[in-house]
Amino acid sequence: MGKNPSIKEAWLNRTGTVYAIVWADADKTNEVAKPIFTKYQVGFTAAKNNDAKNMQKHSAKKSWYRGADVDKLSIEEAGVIANDAVTFAFK
Repeated sequence: MGKNPSIKEAWLNRTGTVYAIVWADADKTNEVAKPIFTKYQVGFTAAKNNDAKNMQKHSAKKSWYRGADVDKLSIEEAGVIANDAVTFAFK
């Protein structure tokens, strides 16, 4: 989505449950986001103004990821999984 000119920024929260889009101009959820989510069979509900504002207010920047940062999160999670998988051997 980050390559679409209608989208200024796209963010994924740390848990991978919320995808935030900052539109370059007007909201184009139905024209741009909905077809992409449908194509990849991802269910979604667009946050309305108050919900979006609350998410923005209560979310620290460090808990949101963009583009390549999502890959860093995957590497971090792989480390956690690997650690869990071998911990028993050291007990």
